[in-house]
Amino acid sequence: MKLDSCVVNRLLEHDLDIVLPRNEDIDRLHQIIIAELNSNIFTTESKQFYISVMQRLFVEQQVEGIVLGCTEIPQLVRQNEIPHVPLFDSTQLHVQLAVDYQLGRCDVERFLPVTMIKKN
Repeated sequence: MKLDSCVVNRLLEHDLDIVLPRNEDIDRLHQIIIAELNSNIFTTESKQFYISVMQRLFVEQQVEGIVLGCTEIPQLVRQNEIPHVPLFDSTQLHVQLAVDYQLGRCDVERFLPVTMIKKN
């Protein structure tokens, strides 16, 4: 989680405000992903920590949604466990976009970074 990632840059192109957890929380969140979630270890303690960070972002930073940017996080925290903040599962969003594109329901250029779109 850092402000210079391609995902953050893409969101900024759409005038979205980006809020990150506190640095000490980022370190612990990352440690949980590496040491536990990547090994299919899902503990109540880790779940509660993730929920507490999300809750703090909602209360202190007034976030309107949280992107779950790691494939394992949606397995740990479910929307019904923090119902007042929309959670966006990045894997689910990518899959839905791929399906919509294949079925002709969307134009992929709409989702490309501005710098990649050729103007006629």
